[in-house]
Amino acid sequence: MTTAAALKLSLLCLMAAAAAAAAAAAASGDGGTLRRRGCVFHESDKSLECRLRTLNDNDDAEEEEGSLRAAAGSANSIRIFCSEGDADLSPSPSMSESVLRPSHFGSLPFLEELRVEGCRVSRLPRRAFAGLSGLRRLSLSGRTSGWSPAAMEVERGALDGVRGTLEELDLSDNSLWALPRGALCGMRSLRTANFSRNHLTEAADLGLGLGLGLGLAAPADPDPDPDCGGPPGLSVLDLSSNSISGLRSGDLGRASASLRRLLLRGNRLSVLGDDALAPMSSLRELDLSDNRLSALPTSLFSSSSSSRLRRLHLQNNSLSLLPAGVFDGLPELASLNLSGNSLSSHLISGDSFRGLDALQVGNCQKKKFVLPPPKKIGLCLVLTFICAKLFACFSV
Repeated sequence: MTTAAALKLSLLCLMAAAAAAAAAAAASGDGGTLRRRGCVFHESDKSLECRLRTLNDNDDAEEEEGSLRAAAGSANSIRIFCSEGDADLSPSPSMSESVLRPSHFGSLPFLEELRVEGCRVSRLPRRAFAGLSGLRRLSLSGRTSGWSPAAMEVERGALDGVRGTLEELDLSDNSLWALPRGALCGMRSLRTANFSRNHLTEAADLGLGLGLGLGLAAPADPDPDPDCGGPPGLSVLDLSSNSISGLRSGDLGRASASLRRLLLRGNRLSVLGDDALAPMSSLRELDLSDNRLSALPTSLFSSSSSSRLRRLHLQNNSLSLLPAGVFDGLPELASLNLSGNSLSSHLISGDSFRGLDALQVGNCQKKKFVLPPPKKIGLCLVLTFICAKLFACFSV
């Protein structure tokens, strides 16, 4: 077998060996579980788990190539772990690199879930997952937190072949700096996207907005599609633990309209555009905690598009004041967390919380308060200031 052929088979030989013997395992009375060549195949739920050094491991078993076609559709779920030793599943800078190629996993038309964890992947090539025509959930997480591998490069068209079926995409923890413009175009079924624990410096680095952003790895796009927009049904976007410093109105493009949860916890946010939330007409939860916000724009929530927000996380910032009426446009807000800030009683008044008619839970300075029904006895928000040991109660 040539080197090129061996690389193309790579993991598929392992999957074929496991799946082809699944029926025999079931007949032998072991509950339908097969353990072989670093893989465990469960006949009951058609799931396969493999532990490899890289995604290019090869058994040099030419005789198994024929069984590959018969076993291709047997697994509904595949989970792959990369590790150098038998006990340690934690990736390290010395780990061998996994080289993904176009159609890397071959043709597995009935596969619905693919999870790859801890594999050192520096490039996601065009059509990397072509052949997985039924894939609904894709997770590729290098678990690189704590060390600094080379940045992952995502080629334009990397998700071609799964755009129409993918519902959940997880590219967290990959030292990812940016996506090429149009990377998420045509993903009409995508509902959840997780890009947490990467190196994104702007939300626009996802290639969804009107520009490319300033990501260091953003590839040049010689033929941008100005009409592409983003996934029309994206509901949850997790950008936590990146290096995003600001949020503007057009950063997330058309994906903004369908978002119900936007998670920006643990970034470097210090600036929010006055109309940053204006396009997010479906937003229910906004997490801005653990950032560097010192103030909130007075008009941040004034747009009618913010009126459906129910949960707002602002804890562990540097907020020292709350402008009068800053929450005016949040009639459905039920939970507000302001703990871990530097709020000063002389810079807050009852008008700061005007309009919070539905608020049920407030959290200030690590203490939780359940509030009485506002229409019966009036809204009373208790702010606790640990350093000064002051308590202020404002009736609205």
